[in-house]
Amino acid sequence: MATILDTKLIDLLPDTLRKQDEIRWICAAIQPEIDEIVEIITTKILFTSLDKLDDLTLDYLLVERGIANSIENVFIQTRQDKINFIQSYTKLKKLKGTKAGVKYALNKIGITANILEWFEYDGDPYTFQISLPSAVSFTPEKIELLDSFIQQYKNTRSWVSYIQNINFDTKPYVAFATKINILMEDRK
Repeated sequence: MATILDTKLIDLLPDTLRKQDEIRWICAAIQPEIDEIVEIITTKILFTSLDKLDDLTLDYLLVERGIANSIENVFIQTRQDKINFIQSYTKLKKLKGTKAGVKYALNKIGITANILEWFEYDGDPYTFQISLPSAVSFTPEKIELLDSFIQQYKNTRSWVSYIQNINFDTKPYVAFATKINILMEDRK
């Protein structure tokens, strides 16, 4: 989705003006200044005063950032959750597809995890393991949500091979993941 922040000055002009060399040169000269102003607005001014914005504006920013219809929306229940996700959006976007991105994303939903990539434990290429604190308990819905969140932020060619310390209804479970399914097995 194109946003006002992504739009270039030349794109706002009618075709008749856009075809003139002088106008294109002027737009090319001004565009870096506009980009710099947009960067300052989006990273410094806008995100430092989110608490002063009304809920409708916060909802708009969630839509603008692509968070409103994504997996993160499940975790947004309060006004402060909206502010936190909008503020962390830039960092999440930069880290997406990395080990640090998965850790940061899980941390945003209150889960601290240890992640090992395949070369750190002699696994199959492009796989990784996740170790969760044993104090965290999950319902089947939360496990599906956890899997969706991992899928959203992991590298697209990487797959979870093992999730350790999943507690389900106070019984410890180990979850094994394949490319499509998560299978749970009771560790009695």
